[in-house]
Amino acid sequence: MKGFNKMRFINAAISKDTTRPNLCDAYYDADNRRVMACDGRRLHAWTLGEAEAEHFGLHEKSGYVKILPKEGMIVFAPKDMQFPNVAKITPERKPSWNVDFTDNKGKYLEPVFALATGTVVNSEYLGALFGESWQLSMTTDDKALRFDCGALMAVIMPMTKKECIDAVMEKIEEAKE
Repeated sequence: MKGFNKMRFINAAISKDTTRPNLCDAYYDADNRRVMACDGRRLHAWTLGEAEAEHFGLHEKSGYVKILPKEGMIVFAPKDMQFPNVAKITPERKPSWNVDFTDNKGKYLEPVFALATGTVVNSEYLGALFGESWQLSMTTDDKALRFDCGALMAVIMPMTKKECIDAVMEKIEEAKE
């Protein structure tokens, strides 16, 4: 994970939907020493080593955090809300195959990925994985796809049929302009 910015990875999954304020910041789970963010369609998590948790001043108390990549800081954000139970949406780790995103080009990645897995996902979500090689865990029982790379994990929900149609229609409209 040389050069892969873990803080930006977490920030990529923070929701911008202000009607869901419990998803608009990252969360630190002290029991698992895990910083995570979820926007309702994807989850990004980073499991910190003990030294990393100490470096960032994270203690034995769980809570919302702000991640500041430029400053290299993680600070607690006072928020009295419940973060989603991520265990409910996280598939078990059962690596099916390795997916290499170290190429960074990814121009044709989404269609190839859709054909290989039988699942269509938002290409923006795959883009957050570029720069590393990930282990994909996927079973026929799980809706979500789980990607693991060392201390990082991404869980991505597939697009619904309506979301696929909307995305295609949006591309058609863009092409007309």
